[in-house]
Amino acid sequence: MTTAIRPKRARSRTHKIGYLFIAPFLLVFLVFQLGATIGSFGISLTNWKGASGGQFVGLSNYAALFADADFLSALGHTLVVWIVTVPILSFGALLLAHLLNLRATRAKSLLRTLFFLPVLPPLVVVGVLFLLLLDPVFGLPNIFLQAIGLPAIDLRNDPNVALPVLSVVIIWRWLGYNMTIHLAALQTLPTEVLESAKVDGVNAWQLFWHIVVPMSKPTLIFTAVMSSIGTFNLFDEPYVLFGPEAGPNQAGLMLGTYMFRQGFVFFNLGYASAIAYTVAIIVLIITIIQLRVTRND
Repeated sequence: MTTAIRPKRARSRTHKIGYLFIAPFLLVFLVFQLGATIGSFGISLTNWKGASGGQFVGLSNYAALFADADFLSALGHTLVVWIVTVPILSFGALLLAHLLNLRATRAKSLLRTLFFLPVLPPLVVVGVLFLLLLDPVFGLPNIFLQAIGLPAIDLRNDPNVALPVLSVVIIWRWLGYNMTIHLAALQTLPTEVLESAKVDGVNAWQLFWHIVVPMSKPTLIFTAVMSSIGTFNLFDEPYVLFGPEAGPNQAGLMLGTYMFRQGFVFFNLGYASAIAYTVAIIVLIITIIQLRVTRND
Protein backbone atom coordinates (compact mmCIF):
# COMPACT_ATOMS: atom_id res chain seq x y z
CA MET A 1 0.00 0.00 0.00
CA THR A 2 2.91 2.31 0.84
CA THR A 3 4.52 1.69 -2.54
CA ALA A 4 1.21 2.58 -4.27
CA ILE A 5 0.93 5.88 -2.44
CA ARG A 6 4.48 7.03 -3.19
CA PRO A 7 4.07 7.28 -7.02
CA LYS A 8 0.81 9.15 -6.49
CA ARG A 9 2.54 11.66 -4.21
CA ALA A 10 5.39 12.01 -6.71
CA ARG A 11 2.93 12.77 -9.53
CA SER A 12 1.13 15.31 -7.35
CA ARG A 13 4.43 17.03 -6.52
CA THR A 14 5.34 17.08 -10.23
CA HIS A 15 1.99 18.66 -11.11
CA LYS A 16 2.44 21.36 -8.46
CA ILE A 17 5.88 22.23 -9.83
CA GLY A 18 4.42 22.40 -13.34
CA TYR A 19 1.66 24.76 -12.21
CA LEU A 20 4.29 26.87 -10.45
CA PHE A 21 6.23 27.29 -13.70
CA ILE A 22 3.19 28.37 -15.73
CA ALA A 23 1.82 30.59 -12.94
CA PRO A 24 3.58 33.83 -14.13
CA PHE A 25 2.26 33.46 -17.68
CA LEU A 26 -1.20 32.48 -16.44
CA LEU A 27 -1.35 35.50 -14.11
CA VAL A 28 -0.31 37.93 -16.87
CA PHE A 29 -2.78 36.32 -19.31
CA LEU A 30 -5.70 36.50 -16.89
CA VAL A 31 -5.06 40.11 -15.86
CA PHE A 32 -3.79 41.80 -19.03
CA GLN A 33 -5.45 39.73 -21.78
CA LEU A 34 -8.56 37.86 -20.68
CA GLY A 35 -9.47 40.45 -18.06
CA ALA A 36 -8.78 43.35 -20.40
CA THR A 37 -10.83 41.70 -23.17
CA ILE A 38 -13.86 41.19 -20.94
CA GLY A 39 -13.44 44.66 -19.44
CA SER A 40 -13.26 46.37 -22.85
CA PHE A 41 -16.54 44.71 -23.87
CA GLY A 42 -18.16 46.20 -20.78
CA ILE A 43 -16.69 49.60 -21.68
CA SER A 44 -18.11 49.31 -25.22
CA LEU A 45 -21.59 49.33 -23.64
CA THR A 46 -20.98 52.71 -21.98
CA ASN A 47 -20.28 56.28 -23.07
CA TRP A 48 -17.19 56.42 -20.87
CA LYS A 49 -14.82 59.29 -21.71
CA GLY A 50 -11.96 58.72 -19.31
CA ALA A 51 -11.84 60.98 -16.25
CA SER A 52 -15.30 62.41 -16.96
CA GLY A 53 -16.86 58.98 -16.38
CA GLY A 54 -19.75 57.49 -18.31
CA GLN A 55 -23.09 55.70 -18.18
CA PHE A 56 -24.46 52.43 -19.50
CA VAL A 57 -25.85 52.99 -23.02
CA GLY A 58 -26.42 49.41 -24.15
CA LEU A 59 -25.76 48.82 -27.86
CA SER A 60 -25.97 52.52 -28.80
CA ASN A 61 -22.27 52.69 -29.66
CA TYR A 62 -22.63 49.77 -32.07
CA ALA A 63 -25.74 51.30 -33.68
CA ALA A 64 -23.95 54.64 -34.07
CA LEU A 65 -21.19 53.01 -36.14
CA PHE A 66 -23.58 52.39 -39.04
CA ALA A 67 -24.32 56.14 -39.26
CA ASP A 68 -20.70 57.24 -38.77
CA ALA A 69 -19.35 58.37 -42.15
CA ASP A 70 -15.73 58.28 -40.95
CA PHE A 71 -16.07 54.71 -39.68
CA LEU A 72 -17.67 53.56 -42.94
CA SER A 73 -14.91 55.34 -44.88
CA ALA A 74 -12.23 53.62 -42.77
CA LEU A 75 -13.98 50.27 -43.25
CA GLY A 76 -14.06 50.79 -47.03
CA HIS A 77 -10.37 51.72 -47.14
CA THR A 78 -9.46 48.69 -45.04
CA LEU A 79 -11.45 46.36 -47.30
CA VAL A 80 -9.72 47.76 -50.40
CA VAL A 81 -6.27 47.22 -48.87
CA TRP A 82 -7.33 43.73 -47.72
CA ILE A 83 -8.51 42.76 -51.24
CA VAL A 84 -5.26 44.04 -52.79
CA THR A 85 -2.70 42.77 -50.30
CA VAL A 86 -3.94 39.45 -48.86
CA PRO A 87 -3.88 37.46 -52.16
CA ILE A 88 -0.33 38.67 -52.80
CA LEU A 89 0.78 38.03 -49.21
CA SER A 90 -0.58 34.46 -49.30
CA PHE A 91 -0.61 33.11 -52.86
CA GLY A 92 2.09 35.45 -54.16
CA ALA A 93 4.35 34.53 -51.23
CA LEU A 94 3.86 30.83 -52.05
CA LEU A 95 4.77 31.42 -55.70
CA LEU A 96 7.87 33.37 -54.67
CA ALA A 97 8.88 30.64 -52.19
CA HIS A 98 8.42 27.98 -54.88
CA LEU A 99 10.63 29.90 -57.31
CA LEU A 100 13.31 30.31 -54.65
CA ASN A 101 13.08 26.60 -53.87
CA LEU A 102 13.76 25.38 -57.41
CA ARG A 103 17.09 23.76 -58.15
CA ALA A 104 17.58 25.95 -61.20
CA THR A 105 17.37 29.17 -59.17
CA ARG A 106 20.77 30.77 -58.62
CA ALA A 107 21.88 32.67 -55.49
CA LYS A 108 18.98 31.32 -53.43
CA SER A 109 20.42 32.31 -50.06
CA LEU A 110 21.12 35.87 -51.19
CA LEU A 111 17.63 36.30 -52.69
CA ARG A 112 15.91 34.83 -49.63
CA THR A 113 17.86 37.22 -47.39
CA LEU A 114 17.01 40.23 -49.56
CA PHE A 115 13.29 39.42 -49.55
CA PHE A 116 13.30 38.93 -45.76
CA LEU A 117 15.28 42.10 -44.95
CA PRO A 118 12.25 44.51 -44.97
CA VAL A 119 10.88 42.73 -41.87
CA LEU A 120 13.91 43.66 -39.75
CA PRO A 121 13.87 47.49 -39.46
CA PRO A 122 11.38 49.09 -37.03
CA LEU A 123 8.12 50.36 -38.50
CA VAL A 124 9.05 53.97 -37.78
CA VAL A 125 12.23 53.57 -39.85
CA VAL A 126 10.17 52.03 -42.68
CA GLY A 127 7.71 54.92 -42.54
CA VAL A 128 10.44 57.56 -42.65
CA LEU A 129 12.13 55.70 -45.52
CA PHE A 130 8.94 55.74 -47.59
CA LEU A 131 8.26 59.39 -46.72
CA LEU A 132 11.63 60.21 -48.26
CA LEU A 133 10.91 58.01 -51.28
CA LEU A 134 7.55 59.74 -51.79
CA ASP A 135 8.99 63.23 -51.58
CA PRO A 136 7.62 65.22 -54.56
CA VAL A 137 11.08 66.69 -55.32
CA PHE A 138 13.70 64.18 -54.17
CA GLY A 139 11.64 60.96 -54.25
CA LEU A 140 13.01 58.15 -56.42
CA PRO A 141 9.69 57.39 -58.25
CA ASN A 142 9.32 61.02 -59.36
CA ILE A 143 12.94 61.19 -60.47
CA PHE A 144 12.27 58.11 -62.63
CA LEU A 145 9.02 59.57 -64.04
CA GLN A 146 10.73 62.84 -64.94
CA ALA A 147 13.65 60.98 -66.49
CA ILE A 148 11.29 59.29 -68.99
CA GLY A 149 9.45 62.55 -69.73
CA LEU A 150 6.35 62.04 -67.51
CA PRO A 151 5.10 64.64 -65.01
CA ALA A 152 5.89 64.18 -61.32
CA ILE A 153 3.16 62.95 -58.95
CA ASP A 154 2.69 64.28 -55.43
CA LEU A 155 2.50 60.84 -53.84
CA ARG A 156 2.30 62.23 -50.29
CA ASN A 157 -0.58 64.64 -50.84
CA ASP A 158 -2.62 63.07 -53.62
CA PRO A 159 -5.65 61.29 -52.06
CA ASN A 160 -6.02 59.08 -55.15
CA VAL A 161 -2.74 57.28 -54.50
CA ALA A 162 -2.93 56.95 -50.70
CA LEU A 163 -4.28 53.38 -50.67
CA PRO A 164 -2.00 52.14 -53.50
CA VAL A 165 1.02 53.57 -51.66
CA LEU A 166 -0.08 51.95 -48.39
CA SER A 167 -0.65 48.61 -50.16
CA VAL A 168 2.84 48.74 -51.69
CA VAL A 169 4.39 49.41 -48.28
CA ILE A 170 2.53 46.48 -46.69
CA ILE A 171 3.43 44.08 -49.50
CA TRP A 172 7.06 45.22 -49.52
CA ARG A 173 7.36 44.70 -45.77
CA TRP A 174 5.48 41.41 -45.26
CA LEU A 175 5.86 39.45 -48.51
CA GLY A 176 9.29 38.13 -47.51
CA TYR A 177 8.03 37.15 -44.05
CA ASN A 178 5.21 35.01 -45.48
CA MET A 179 7.59 33.69 -48.13
CA THR A 180 9.79 32.34 -45.33
CA ILE A 181 6.80 30.50 -43.81
CA HIS A 182 5.94 28.95 -47.18
CA LEU A 183 9.58 28.12 -47.80
CA ALA A 184 9.78 26.18 -44.53
CA ALA A 185 6.60 24.30 -45.45
CA LEU A 186 7.90 23.47 -48.95
CA GLN A 187 10.91 21.75 -47.38
CA THR A 188 8.53 19.20 -45.84
CA LEU A 189 6.75 18.24 -49.10
CA PRO A 190 7.54 14.67 -50.25
CA THR A 191 10.17 15.00 -52.96
CA GLU A 192 9.16 11.67 -54.57
CA VAL A 193 5.78 13.19 -55.57
CA LEU A 194 7.45 16.19 -57.20
CA GLU A 195 10.04 14.03 -58.95
CA SER A 196 7.35 11.62 -60.20
CA ALA A 197 5.40 14.53 -61.67
CA LYS A 198 8.49 15.73 -63.52
CA VAL A 199 9.08 12.22 -64.87
CA ASP A 200 5.46 12.21 -66.12
CA GLY A 201 6.24 15.32 -68.15
CA VAL A 202 4.37 18.10 -66.34
CA ASN A 203 5.64 21.59 -67.04
CA ALA A 204 6.68 24.11 -64.39
CA TRP A 205 3.26 25.79 -64.12
CA GLN A 206 1.38 22.47 -63.91
CA LEU A 207 3.76 21.32 -61.21
CA PHE A 208 3.10 24.47 -59.19
CA TRP A 209 -0.67 24.72 -59.76
CA HIS A 210 -1.72 21.07 -59.57
CA ILE A 211 0.76 19.72 -57.00
CA VAL A 212 2.50 22.41 -54.96
CA VAL A 213 -0.59 24.57 -54.33
CA PRO A 214 -2.89 21.72 -53.15
CA MET A 215 -0.15 20.31 -50.93
CA SER A 216 0.50 23.78 -49.46
CA LYS A 217 -3.15 24.38 -48.62
CA PRO A 218 -2.72 24.47 -44.79
CA THR A 219 0.09 27.05 -45.07
CA LEU A 220 -1.93 29.09 -47.57
CA ILE A 221 -4.85 29.20 -45.14
CA PHE A 222 -2.54 30.18 -42.28
CA THR A 223 -0.90 33.06 -44.17
CA ALA A 224 -4.25 34.27 -45.54
CA VAL A 225 -5.86 34.32 -42.10
CA MET A 226 -2.87 35.99 -40.41
CA SER A 227 -2.60 38.57 -43.20
CA SER A 228 -6.32 39.33 -42.88
CA ILE A 229 -5.98 39.86 -39.13
CA GLY A 230 -2.95 42.09 -39.69
CA THR A 231 -4.72 44.18 -42.35
CA PHE A 232 -7.77 44.88 -40.19
CA ASN A 233 -5.49 45.87 -37.30
CA LEU A 234 -3.25 48.14 -39.37
CA PHE A 235 -2.04 51.12 -37.39
CA ASP A 236 1.71 51.76 -37.60
CA GLU A 237 2.11 51.98 -41.37
CA PRO A 238 -0.85 54.34 -42.11
CA TYR A 239 -0.14 56.44 -38.99
CA VAL A 240 3.51 56.99 -39.90
CA LEU A 241 2.76 57.59 -43.60
CA PHE A 242 -0.30 59.83 -43.28
CA GLY A 243 -0.16 61.12 -39.71
CA PRO A 244 -3.04 61.46 -37.21
CA GLU A 245 -5.18 63.25 -39.83
CA ALA A 246 -4.89 60.24 -42.17
CA GLY A 247 -3.63 62.29 -45.12
CA PRO A 248 -5.51 64.58 -47.51
CA ASN A 249 -9.30 64.11 -47.28
CA GLN A 250 -8.62 61.25 -44.83
CA ALA A 251 -7.70 59.11 -47.82
CA GLY A 252 -5.43 56.94 -45.65
CA LEU A 253 -7.88 56.48 -42.77
CA MET A 254 -7.94 52.84 -41.63
CA LEU A 255 -9.94 51.09 -38.93
CA GLY A 256 -6.91 50.91 -36.63
CA THR A 257 -6.09 54.61 -36.90
CA TYR A 258 -9.76 55.59 -36.53
CA MET A 259 -10.06 53.47 -33.37
CA PHE A 260 -6.89 55.12 -31.99
CA ARG A 261 -8.24 58.56 -32.79
CA GLN A 262 -11.53 57.92 -31.01
CA GLY A 263 -9.88 56.32 -27.99
CA PHE A 264 -6.74 58.34 -27.39
CA VAL A 265 -7.36 61.69 -29.13
CA PHE A 266 -11.07 62.27 -28.39
CA PHE A 267 -11.12 59.89 -25.35
CA ASN A 268 -14.37 58.27 -26.50
CA LEU A 269 -13.26 55.05 -24.86
CA GLY A 270 -16.68 53.39 -25.02
CA TYR A 271 -17.04 54.15 -28.72
CA ALA A 272 -13.44 53.03 -29.44
CA SER A 273 -14.11 49.73 -27.64
CA ALA A 274 -17.22 49.22 -29.78
CA ILE A 275 -15.07 49.75 -32.90
CA ALA A 276 -12.55 47.18 -31.62
CA TYR A 277 -15.24 44.54 -31.09
CA THR A 278 -16.84 45.30 -34.46
CA VAL A 279 -13.47 44.81 -36.16
CA ALA A 280 -13.01 41.53 -34.25
CA ILE A 281 -16.43 40.30 -35.47
CA ILE A 282 -15.63 41.27 -39.09
CA VAL A 283 -12.28 39.43 -38.93
CA LEU A 284 -14.00 36.40 -37.39
CA ILE A 285 -16.58 36.31 -40.21
CA ILE A 286 -13.89 36.66 -42.90
CA THR A 287 -11.82 33.92 -41.27
CA ILE A 288 -14.80 31.53 -41.13
CA ILE A 289 -15.55 32.25 -44.80
CA GLN A 290 -11.93 31.60 -45.76
CA LEU A 291 -11.89 28.32 -43.84
CA ARG A 292 -15.20 27.14 -45.33
CA VAL A 293 -14.21 28.04 -48.90
CA THR A 294 -10.88 26.25 -48.66
CA ARG A 295 -12.51 23.25 -46.94
CA ASN A 296 -14.99 22.88 -49.82
CA ASP A 297 -12.09 22.84 -52.28
